[in-house]
Amino acid sequence: MSEKITRMRLGEAPRESLTDWARLDAMTEEDIERAIENDPEWAAFNDVSELQKRAGFSLFRGPDDQWRWLLSDKSGAVIGQSTVAYRYKGDAIGAVKDLFEIISKAA
Repeated sequence: MSEKITRMRLGEAPRESLTDWARLDAMTEEDIERAIENDPEWAAFNDVSELQKRAGFSLFRGPDDQWRWLLSDKSGAVIGQSTVAYRYKGDAIGAVKDLFEIISKAA
């Protein structure tokens, strides 16, 4: 997707929306996930290889089709899991990255 960035100053009246809302409303959850995963700006955020090196990190969809994360130690024992279900895979990845950032600051 190649789009222009619109910048506005505080107090400026918003212009007519450039978003194709009908097209967006017609997209399925799978279409949205695919668009996110194919976005080159999202690729760096979506890379979980560093997290997988640090811990036994995995993502999975639960029975409600929501994303969750799981952390396990070297023996395979679960040491942490999401208590929140995420609609988008990227949100679950973001939560794990936030967790590691908090842990690294506490150490």
